[in-house]
Amino acid sequence: KAVKDLASLPAYPDIGFRARGDWRLVWAKSDEGVGFIGTGLHRVALANLEDQFLSLEADGSCALTEVIRVLGPFPNVKNLLTGTSTIGPSTLRLTYTKVIDGTGAELTSSQARSVKLRLAALSKNLLVVAAASVDADDWLVFEREDNFADALESLRVPPNTPDGEDEEDSGGFKMPKMPWDKK
Repeated sequence: KAVKDLASLPAYPDIGFRARGDWRLVWAKSDEGVGFIGTGLHRVALANLEDQFLSLEADGSCALTEVIRVLGPFPNVKNLLTGTSTIGPSTLRLTYTKVIDGTGAELTSSQARSVKLRLAALSKNLLVVAAASVDADDWLVFEREDNFADALESLRVPPNTPDGEDEEDSGGFKMPKMPWDKK
């Protein structure tokens, strides 16, 4: 009932401005919706999604950051999907052009894709979207994250670095550097 009430509210006139910033996933109707906007790598055996963040920038760029906990004495893994976003009164489209998994490897075309979501509600602190699925809409509720860098630090993964910067510690599994390795 509450989500339907939110969906019936009128659209905010400058929706792109209102949507800018960092958002933390706080509720999902199902795992299908979470996998729809992310990599789905949290479904691997002995893995659990710790957190998911969506960043929407003024220039139209976007990033989805997944933090996955692997059972055992392993560090948390960060997957990063980057690309562009388009937002309208009833639609949010994320077009991922680059996907970097927890090992630092760039994934191939199956992960680089376009995701169309129905924008149900948007306020100063809340973003509600729906991903169409076979059964019904998979609702995803995001809450504004005011301190994204601290949130990543508390999850024990490195912050996202802008394109072009060397990402020495990508937050995943890495082989040790050997003296003969080229930089």
